[in-house]
Amino acid sequence: MDERVHIFFVDIGRLFDFDATFYEKKFLYLCDEIYQATEVLPEHQVILVSGGSTICMDKKVKTFNAGTCSNPFFLFSKINCKYRDIVFEELCDEYKFLKNEHKLVLSMEVSLDCIKSRTNLAKSCYRLSKKYFDRLTKDIKAQHFQNQGWNTAISNITAVSEAFKKRSQIFISNFEKFLRNAEKNSMILFK
Repeated sequence: MDERVHIFFVDIGRLFDFDATFYEKKFLYLCDEIYQATEVLPEHQVILVSGGSTICMDKKVKTFNAGTCSNPFFLFSKINCKYRDIVFEELCDEYKFLKNEHKLVLSMEVSLDCIKSRTNLAKSCYRLSKKYFDRLTKDIKAQHFQNQGWNTAISNITAVSEAFKKRSQIFISNFEKFLRNAEKNSMILFK
């Protein structure tokens, strides 16, 4: 079992992880914890397992064979979410700051201070590019999970519609049988 329970919030493209002790608890308790992390009320949460299976809140989390970092549970919200990507905003602010620093360094006279400033700027640019790379790697993984999450939703819808179709065919067949024998059945009832 993974060290954490992983939930991918498809609406915003973000992976959340929760303490592994939730594997031993009913899913209902994890929904409260999800609310604390995402501000999506439990009654607005739709949680699916890869393949389209719906979660039963009275069962333990571990019964669903999901929640790992490579096979997370997929969370959808029944209401629209407002989400600000603060980390990305900070990266953009840092980029703007370094761009201004770059202009200042280019206008400096050639000197030891100029070399030190350009060296520090190069180090800062390297650190920022590393942050961007890490962020893009995380976003690529999130995009994969979003695709997987929507495929899960489609599988769930397909399974539900197939079950409904099967039940409606049984109902129609039984109703047609009833109509064919309606006169006979009413005679038996009213004798």
